[in-house]
Amino acid sequence: MRTDRTDTRRYQERVRARQWINTASALMLALPVALSIVLLVPACGGDDEPNPPTATDAAGTGAPADAGQGADSGAPADAGSQPTNDGGSALCDSYCSTLLSNCSGNNAYDDQDVCITACQNLLFQTGTDGDTSGNTVQCRLTYAISAAGNANDCAAADLYGGNVCGSWCEVFCDFNLTSCVDANSQYNDEAACLTACADFADTGQPGDDMRDTVQCRMYHSGLPALRNPAEACDYTGVEPVNFCIDPI
Repeated sequence: MRTDRTDTRRYQERVRARQWINTASALMLALPVALSIVLLVPACGGDDEPNPPTATDAAGTGAPADAGQGADSGAPADAGSQPTNDGGSALCDSYCSTLLSNCSGNNAYDDQDVCITACQNLLFQTGTDGDTSGNTVQCRLTYAISAAGNANDCAAADLYGGNVCGSWCEVFCDFNLTSCVDANSQYNDEAACLTACADFADTGQPGDDMRDTVQCRMYHSGLPALRNPAEACDYTGVEPVNFCIDPI
């Protein structure tokens, strides 16, 4: 009986061993399949989330997007009702650097920054390359270049145009209607300004800040009005409150 029980136990142990071997073999066979499924899942799931966008232009050409275009382009946040020079800083920089080099000490500007400020906010008409007349930046640049050999051209190259790059009244009215707006407005429109200006004396000098002349009104309509329009514009009307009047 003991021998029978021993044989039975051994037989059961062999059965269990064979079952374990079969189970292990089945697992070994299934493992490669399971691994292949795991590896395939990410590749098949790529449609769930889009790939991150690349820096391409709007046309999708693959060219890098312009880093200079965006929320902050360097332009003023709000130019208000005042026009600005469409030629941009490159033209103004060229004009100012040329003028300050060839007409040093013979111009209306303290330095390059003041010149560029005036260029972009007062000389809003760019004109055409080579201009020799008209209230434009290009006209002033033409004479700023030629001033290297002829200092007399500095007057036309300067902010006020020397009655060459725009007549006295054209320059004055352009400045005034740009700088003196809203509560500081002195003239209804360009036609009204030019009509009034025709009666102003033009016997002053560019940059004059006193006397009843168009040159005095032009001066106060320029950089002073850009800096403090509430005060300077009062000196530029048909009947100025101060400065551009003749002494009694």
